[in-house]
Amino acid sequence: MAFNESNFFCMTRFGCYPINRPFDGDVLSPFVTLTFYDNDKRQITVGNKSNPPNNSAIIKSFQYGQSDGSGAEVEIYDEEGGDFKYFVDKIVKNPEEAKTEYKAVVQWGWISASCGNSKNSISSQRSRCHQFSILTVDINISGKGIIFRLELRDLMQPMFETRITKVYNLTLKEAIRSMFRDATPAITDVQFKRSETEDFRFNGDVETKSAKFETNGLTPLAAAREWVSRYRTDRDKGIIVFYDNLIDCATGQDSTPPKVVFLEDPLPKCFEDKDRNCQFANLGTYIVNGGKHSPVLSFDPKIKFNFSTAARAAVVVGSETSIAATGTGQPCPPGGGGSTEVGSGSSGMVQVTEDMNRLLGNKDAPRDALRSQAANERANKNYESVEAEMRIQGNPALDNIYDLITKTVSIIVINPFHLANGGNGIDWLIPAPCNDILSNKNWRVKGVSHEVREGTYTTTLKLFLVSPGSN
Repeated sequence: MAFNESNFFCMTRFGCYPINRPFDGDVLSPFVTLTFYDNDKRQITVGNKSNPPNNSAIIKSFQYGQSDGSGAEVEIYDEEGGDFKYFVDKIVKNPEEAKTEYKAVVQWGWISASCGNSKNSISSQRSRCHQFSILTVDINISGKGIIFRLELRDLMQPMFETRITKVYNLTLKEAIRSMFRDATPAITDVQFKRSETEDFRFNGDVETKSAKFETNGLTPLAAAREWVSRYRTDRDKGIIVFYDNLIDCATGQDSTPPKVVFLEDPLPKCFEDKDRNCQFANLGTYIVNGGKHSPVLSFDPKIKFNFSTAARAAVVVGSETSIAATGTGQPCPPGGGGSTEVGSGSSGMVQVTEDMNRLLGNKDAPRDALRSQAANERANKNYESVEAEMRIQGNPALDNIYDLITKTVSIIVINPFHLANGGNGIDWLIPAPCNDILSNKNWRVKGVSHEVREGTYTTTLKLFLVSPGSN
């Protein structure tokens, strides 16, 4: 089915410009490069010049996934087996040296060629460069060669295995920064962002007042998430944590040091105009059943009632010097409206800690705990009632975790054509109607994966819909 943007009526209700279209070119070929930044600066690709000088190894397949961190799997075919020792030596053995000694950089995308009457032109669409470390190497040996499967993970993965037992008597932000500096490997860049250009502040005295924060033997990331879950920003929003592993493609060095980002919940506040996302925070419109004009290959929604969103109460258990509180209602019901009483949105128990009593006050800590739990639960929901996986033609631009977390995706689902009784007998129903439930301009991305295999390249977006039927 072809469509015209000027009269495509579904765009008025559900769309945001631009309409995403397939990549153009007479010839499209996917590529992957894996570079080891050591003395040799060895590079393995999908082409004939892979792994110089002997050109004996080539990338057979590649998968990349991203949510709050990122990882990849690279399958390499080596006809000589000469790289066996090299790959084994590159497995991370010392987390402190993961950023330098074991660094592997991956980039992928499309090479396109257009055949004109007088001149051929070649262009490329490339992802950013992502830094990883090799955690494991799976090996399959046969008479025809050796296949290596390299499991790549960002620097957060080694950190998951290190635990800290320490107490920090600082402000919350400084306690988090100090803890990550003490971690193995050390992370020196910790950011607290409202947007790419603006930092957020914590509510009340949490921003400026010191308190005692205990790690309790948790990993740095787990401890940091536990600490921030007790508080919210000065805009009453929760906080999302993710790791950024992008580096400078030209030099192979860190354009900025690997960083952990604490991001204020990008979802609009209660009663805030959601249409602003179309102008400032939308990745454009994807047309399901749009034919050759659409890059969408498949769209698989799943609808299930989320009982946690219907739960209406939570109980706070305070310390000996504080009082208990019970909250009802939700901070921002998906369909709008809302109660002035704010609860957690799910049944549970919240413990008021010593640092909360100091920063929030004994009297206010229990009720503040409910508000903070509600805000952070909303920011970090694992699933919604409507979820979907959308597989599209590979798009290397969809690799920036900040863009994916902070922006929405517009999806227009065109119901299938079918035969019906018309005035002159049986006719096609034209135009096919939009699906009112699944078409929405506020689909949110919770993960993305890229796969290059045997000459094909696809991207899969994992999506959820906060407010079905509401645009």
